[in-house]
Amino acid sequence: MVASASPIPLIDLARMAEEQLRDPKVAELRKQPGALKLKEVNLDGCILLCDVSTSRPRPIVPPLWTKTIFEAIHNLSHPGHKPTTRAISARYVWPGT
Repeated sequence: MVASASPIPLIDLARMAEEQLRDPKVAELRKQPGALKLKEVNLDGCILLCDVSTSRPRPIVPPLWTKTIFEAIHNLSHPGHKPTTRAISARYVWPGT
């Protein structure tokens, strides 16, 4: 299945997928996803673990990537804290959020 999560252009999904495989927090989510519905999804040729409980797959963001994701979305238009948080949560999920 090929899906589109409307990735932000600056995000290297292949590197994110590699980090998902190494990260212990992502591994813990695989074991106990809680309210998330997790599935591996092909996004732009990269297999990423995503939450598919919403209308679009949302990649699980490893902790090392949270700053990168935040900056990529925030720098699109400098929308402020609340709009940035909404934009991130519509596209991505990371442990602790």
